[in-house]
Amino acid sequence: MNEYVVNNKKNHKTRALVASVFNDGSFYLNSKLFTLFPSGEIHAKLKPDGTQLVIFKDCDSENEKLHFRKNRKIKNYHLLNLLTQLNISFPAY
Repeated sequence: MNEYVVNNKKNHKTRALVASVFNDGSFYLNSKLFTLFPSGEIHAKLKPDGTQLVIFKDCDSENEKLHFRKNRKIKNYHLLNLLTQLNISFPAY
């Protein structure tokens, strides 16, 4: 057994807080990020050039809240259209 190498390093994504947007409009939060929002309600703002997405709990308006289901995924065609107009490739992380 000494000739085998053990890989005990975790995938970097399992340690990171990751939000993903797919070309079908799916907006997904990984489990580590989702645990920060137990209610499943978030507010998200996109930088005008599309390079950064800020996600936070507090929101001024009920209309601006995004409600994630237990599977940590929603459809958000508005975000998809914004990223498409900015020529961001998918999936976007």
